Amino acid sequence: MKELYIASFIHQGILGGALYLTDTMTVFRTNKLTVDKKYRNLQIKYADILGCIGGWLICFPSVTITMKDGMAYKFVVFARKKYLNRIEELRR
Repeated sequence: MKELYIASFIHQGILGGALYLTDTMTVFRTNKLTVDKKYRNLQIKYADILGCIGGWLICFPSVTITMKDGMAYKFVVFARKKYLNRIEELRR
């Protein structure tokens, strides 16, 4: 199973790409070569997630994923409610 959500990663600016939900992780992918490899294919395992919350970035819907190690990743996700509902289902 793989679900796709159009998203932008907020890291040193706004980086366009997509979030994928798989059975074991959510993955952010972008094709920009000027970005560090870690962020071109950012894999976030459900077991490592502490929490996910919705919010706003100016007037855009955002999602912040907080990790157990203290890291936090913020994304603009236009289908925010659907994404948050699905990620919570998959984390259980």
